[in-house]
Amino acid sequence: MIDYILICMAFVLAITELLLGSFFVIFFAFGFLFTGILGFFIDLNIEIKIFLCAFVSFCTLYIFKKFFKKTQNVFNNDFLDESGIGVVKDKMIYFKGSYWQVDEIDNFKEGDKIKIKGVENNKLIIDLE
Repeated sequence: MIDYILICMAFVLAITELLLGSFFVIFFAFGFLFTGILGFFIDLNIEIKIFLCAFVSFCTLYIFKKFFKKTQNVFNNDFLDESGIGVVKDKMIYFKGSYWQVDEIDNFKEGDKIKIKGVENNKLIIDLE
């Protein structure tokens, strides 16, 4: 009977992982599932099943968390502070999906492409050359 409860707990934890998206609970779901299935083949007492469940959960967490941590993509949090090309539209500069006001816009015509050096203090740094 306890084996069915362990398997049900594994499914509850797996659904919880889908809702949370933490990528942490799934390892415990695997531990419960492994112990529940193993209980059908080997007769173990409740203390050993609880220990085995915790042991498998923490071992899989330790082994696979390192693997998945290495393969994560690292994104640049300050993506606006990059150089690029902006276009003059409606007396503003369109750059990275936003319109920016610049004091030096009087020197440019509608549709001109302007080289942007970066963004500092929410202001564009443009190349006037």
